Amino acid sequence: MSILLHDIICMANNVVDRDSYIIFGIRDQTFEIVGVKNDENRRNQQQMIDFLKHKKFSAGIRPSITMQSLMIMQEEVGVIIIKK
Repeated sequence: MSILLHDIICMANNVVDRDSYIIFGIRDQTFEIVGVKNDENRRNQQQMIDFLKHKKFSAGIRPSITMQSLMIMQEEVGVIIIKK
């Protein structure tokens, strides 16, 4: 989860000042849609909010996130939306 925390922080600090997205269930190199149904590390929105809530951030400013699931080619794909 520490790698995911790093990714969320980087996305929250993007220079274009817009929402950012982390997508799960698609292979990095081939872009094959594999889904998240069998992902043992999968978390729901409340678990992710709790995870971030228990981390220390500079000036107490935490990234704001929401999560969505999308169906693509009969596979569920997860998306973390990091708000600007």
